[in-house]
Amino acid sequence: MLSLLRAEFAKLVRPLVWGSGLAVAGFCLLITWGGANNARGALASPKIPSLCDDSVTAQCRHVIAAAHASARAAALATSSLAQPGEIGHVVAGMLASVPGLLLIALIAGGHWGGEWGLRTIRQLLSREGRRSRVLAAKWLTIWSAGVATMLCSWLILLIAGPLIAAAAGLPAAHAALWAGLVSSASAIGRAVLVLGLFAAVATAAGTIARGQLATTAITAGAMLLALLLAGIASVGRLSPASFVQAWMNFGASGYLPTNFWSRFVASGQQLSQLAGLTGIAATTVVAALIARWRFAADVTA
Repeated sequence: MLSLLRAEFAKLVRPLVWGSGLAVAGFCLLITWGGANNARGALASPKIPSLCDDSVTAQCRHVIAAAHASARAAALATSSLAQPGEIGHVVAGMLASVPGLLLIALIAGGHWGGEWGLRTIRQLLSREGRRSRVLAAKWLTIWSAGVATMLCSWLILLIAGPLIAAAAGLPAAHAALWAGLVSSASAIGRAVLVLGLFAAVATAAGTIARGQLATTAITAGAMLLALLLAGIASVGRLSPASFVQAWMNFGASGYLPTNFWSRFVASGQQLSQLAGLTGIAATTVVAALIARWRFAADVTA
């Protein structure tokens, strides 16, 4: 098993994996930069009703003061979230939502679906005849690539987040530099399990699609369909996307988005965190059973 894992990890050293990881890290940087600039723009030009542009009534003065206070509070919240102690929430939210899903789908397409496209699946099975071990190795390596990307993105934003907030001219955060680090680490830990779910779905998709593009499409499509179903009140509670929503405690995004999930989910917030974890575990087991059943069929090359 160890030799199989070493071989599979060696296969991850390819441009597709590195490129996908860099793209996600760059996207996290872009989100942070965009959020900081949005907060700066709102601070400079708060939303004031046009009716109060030239009015000097007491009511309009109150509205203008409230708009400036709201914009400053949002800018301060954005600045605080960009600090090293809090920035982990952004990374965890991105990797446990659509960006992380697309990352896993791309990696699985090249690392697992490509075994059929490159006609190397028979050589793989000739070296390791136990198909359950092959599936476990693929799942573990896909998952590990996602986790490694998340940790690298976290490290990058630990350095870049405060610099972006300062460059945007946001108010200085009142809390200590590393305040909230335990909470960020907890969010990162929860996101690790969500990436495991994405990797399990991707492993099952590879055994069904048996091709690089098809594996990527089925992985992303299956979870995005679950995300759409989560918005339907009657069935949304049973959607894997609702389980992720509950487990990650995703809330509404502000000037600096912390996920691309909650805006699509209508019913996930009604589940407890334990119910979310249970649902994620059950979905992972179902994906594993599907993968094992499909992989037991004839393998074409």
